[in-house]
Amino acid sequence: MFERFKIAKAKTKDKVKGNIINVPTSWSEISLETMDKIAEISNNKNYTDEQRETEFIKLLTSLSDTDIDNMNIVDYQKILGSLKFLNQPISKVLPSSSITLNGKQYNVLLYPSRMTAAQFLDYKTIMASDMKHKTSRLIACFVVPEGSTYADETYNPDDVVNDIYKYMSIEYAYGLTFFFESQYKAFATGILAYSIREIKKDKTLPQEMKSQVLKKLEEVKAIMKNGGSTE
Repeated sequence: MFERFKIAKAKTKDKVKGNIINVPTSWSEISLETMDKIAEISNNKNYTDEQRETEFIKLLTSLSDTDIDNMNIVDYQKILGSLKFLNQPISKVLPSSSITLNGKQYNVLLYPSRMTAAQFLDYKTIMASDMKHKTSRLIACFVVPEGSTYADETYNPDDVVNDIYKYMSIEYAYGLTFFFESQYKAFATGILAYSIREIKKDKTLPQEMKSQVLKKLEEVKAIMKNGGSTE
């Protein structure tokens, strides 16, 4: 949850009223959009450690350079203490079947076996791409506005991507993609095992062709078992 601070300016001749600001204290308060900005700051080699700390504070509190320059050092250290979660791993939250983003209710598809062909094809296409906001677009394949069906005319898919990018927490996004990919792998492995069994029972296929197909399927099965990709 957010931590509230009353920030006082450094002592001057006149008494200055403090400002109340909200400071995030965990990854659950960080959106995908903010995470991208955090990554930009972290990867900027032109910053010193002190400059990077200041940039993090500006990003996560909306304080200006002037606000920070005039801040009491005790308050400055308190804020840095609240932001120590930035050095910790991101937890994966177990996803729920519904979520509210930007005041809108969304249904979340958790099981690949319930995907439509359109969802599956879009998911595979995005997975193989390098498009902007890739994670948000992948999630939009199985997050649908309540009352709608995937890619129908009742909503704009870009609005969904935008809501996910700006309002879904990085913890929920990581948890959802991890859970879905785990379920997808189990689903694909099950389909693969079923295909192997059916081909083995098929007496109409020429033996040479059957052997080649089974060999290929067993190779794919081994790759998936070891956590690899068939892409």
